[in-house]
Amino acid sequence: FDRRLLRSAARAAIANTWSLKKAEFSTEPIEQVLEAYAESQQTELVDYVELLVDYGDVLVQQNKFEEAEAVFARASDSVVELDGRGDDIMRAAINSRLGSTQRKLGKLAAASESLASASETQRRIFGDQSQTLCETLFQQAIAAQLAGDAQRATALVLESLRIEQKLLGDLGYLLSDKSLSSMLTADENRLSLLLRGLLNSERDSETVAQGFYWTHQRKGMALDLSCRLRKLQRSRLYDSNVVRLAGRVRLLNQELADLALLPTQQQTLQEIRQQQASIAREIATTNSALSLALHGAGAEVAVDLMQTENDLTAVQKSLPAGTLFLEYVRLDGFVNSLTEKQSPRYVAFLVQSDTAAPIQMADLGKADEIDGLIDEMRVQTRGLADALSISSEAALEDKHKQLASRLYATLLGPFATHLAECQILIVSPDANLSSVPFSALVGDDGQYLVERLDISYVSSSRDLLRPAASIGRGTLILADPNFDAGVERRREAAKEIDQQTDTRSLLVTRGSAESDLRSLRSLRWRRLPGAEGEANEIAEILTGSEFGPVKKYLDNQAIEEVLQGAQSPRIVHLATHGFYVPLEDELRSADFDSRAIGFTSGLARLRTDSNPLMRSGIVLAGANRVTQSKDAEITMEDGWVTALEIASMDFQNTELVVLSACESGLGDVSSGQGLQGIRRAFTSAGAHSVITSLFEVPDAETRDLMRGFYQTFATTKNRVSAINSAQRQQIALRRQEFDAAHPFFWASFVISGGIEQPPNSATH
Repeated sequence: FDRRLLRSAARAAIANTWSLKKAEFSTEPIEQVLEAYAESQQTELVDYVELLVDYGDVLVQQNKFEEAEAVFARASDSVVELDGRGDDIMRAAINSRLGSTQRKLGKLAAASESLASASETQRRIFGDQSQTLCETLFQQAIAAQLAGDAQRATALVLESLRIEQKLLGDLGYLLSDKSLSSMLTADENRLSLLLRGLLNSERDSETVAQGFYWTHQRKGMALDLSCRLRKLQRSRLYDSNVVRLAGRVRLLNQELADLALLPTQQQTLQEIRQQQASIAREIATTNSALSLALHGAGAEVAVDLMQTENDLTAVQKSLPAGTLFLEYVRLDGFVNSLTEKQSPRYVAFLVQSDTAAPIQMADLGKADEIDGLIDEMRVQTRGLADALSISSEAALEDKHKQLASRLYATLLGPFATHLAECQILIVSPDANLSSVPFSALVGDDGQYLVERLDISYVSSSRDLLRPAASIGRGTLILADPNFDAGVERRREAAKEIDQQTDTRSLLVTRGSAESDLRSLRSLRWRRLPGAEGEANEIAEILTGSEFGPVKKYLDNQAIEEVLQGAQSPRIVHLATHGFYVPLEDELRSADFDSRAIGFTSGLARLRTDSNPLMRSGIVLAGANRVTQSKDAEITMEDGWVTALEIASMDFQNTELVVLSACESGLGDVSSGQGLQGIRRAFTSAGAHSVITSLFEVPDAETRDLMRGFYQTFATTKNRVSAINSAQRQQIALRRQEFDAAHPFFWASFVISGGIEQPPNSATH
């Protein structure tokens, strides 16, 4: 066989194998090419060794560790047989893979030997700061901890963390948000290993502080870097190239959303996927060009992101007196044999405003058990509306309190003494804890937590230190959209708005790149009976205040163009439907997709989109008309605003975004990097704080809660105390009228963002 032909065949075999679904992996094409190398007596070629390494990687992905070990050993032997042409770099790479595979087989002694050989060679060739050495040291650390050598494991993982942190400081600004998140949320990650070591050893204040230091460094890093880079982009509006590239990214994001939702009678699902992949590649390329266009400034932002020696004290100083901060972390397990894997666990750090008080750490238990309690609570809450037809609210509340007491004991019990003395609790949840309404947890006194203190949320401790931009002016309200509004109605509404407003033209958006329950259960979006009244009440409360002027858009005027054209108002209030679609396997959705009609077909396609920001968002006027081809030909937005599109908008001076919609606080869960959904999108776009909902919300009660919130907020200017006060008001009113106050009616809305700031202040 010709060498070039074999090389091409090898590349094709690997490409075809990786392109298949995990459940359908086939290694037969690779084995056929390996046989061809052997038949042609070309096994001495480097190409052959590289194919063996790729083959081993595929087998590891299939969890076929014994077969992978044999292939890597075969590759190692083949390198030796290259008669002086053996490459030390390749040998080290193979030994690193071999050691990792042996560790997963439980062969810890052999793994340590292979990994030690690899790290010695990598250190000699690349020095002490290479990515390859970083990964090998991490694998050595895992093997050491599984072998019971906690001290050596800690030393190795700390060295690996420091190397990777420096690499992120050098290059992190060039990575996409998705790439950085994937790196930080791998199934086996460095932070989990470090914190597991703390759980299994004697802990003192110094080691706990070190654990929190690295938690602060790693958790929420992707979002923090994204926010900093977006802020940098906005500061470079004088640079026409930066403006052009940023505009191109925004348009490409809109095109991705259109592909999932607009009529596609002439395209198969496979063709849509290919086109989406092409656009995604262009987005990645354009984002890289945008980072480079920022010259050295992007690198300065990333380096600054990593220089946090004094951040532990800074976090404590950022907390107002009487405030506690709880940082939760989900720890992944590590494979140490063919049949055994450590159980994931949750841990928590407690930070007090008193800088003299030591940081505390608690092991909360197995993640699966805690997640089970959370799921049970969500099922109970979701079924409340139906359960009320056969049971009283008081009985259902008692049932909730039993479960909420167990969760309280698990999540907050270790810190009960400190909670009794605080007035404000800031929670940084992780993984499935992000769906827990902490306000509805019940302490030993039988009270809801919100009855004792104010609660707010952040994605990580980094949020506490991120300075917000100055506060904008005015309030924008979009409410009660006419989801059935056709394009002509929306065009007329846009023209009317254009004549009334001094903002940018609403019609120059698409194609101008160069220049009862608020739920998702019905097949069509239905108007919200209380949304118009809610909007009118809010406008009345805020008109004439420092939050004015108030601009209100209802019915046909509640169009996507208004939101896109908003220039960072102080308050944005959206009273409409929100959506979040969990990821499903493409094969499971294929049959439904072929039969679906209306916007349901769009949802079917969204279900299989790997980008979580494509599977969440809000809907505005015309959303029910999205699949009408005659409408699609006209240059108006479709009424579907995905989180991906929101993230490209400008809300840097927006003090507060309120999403008065169902489940607007949900998204894809990732350990250590927060929820990927609407809340994250608005934060990336610059919003200082966001109010979202964790579960379905009843329309009338939502209107009442929002009225109470804005009445208090307009007076106190304190958004955290205002939302907590509104919840306490609803509890009192329901108890007075119904002798019960189930959290379904008041606990869904949560506020996330940094520390509360005085009005018009640009820094904490």
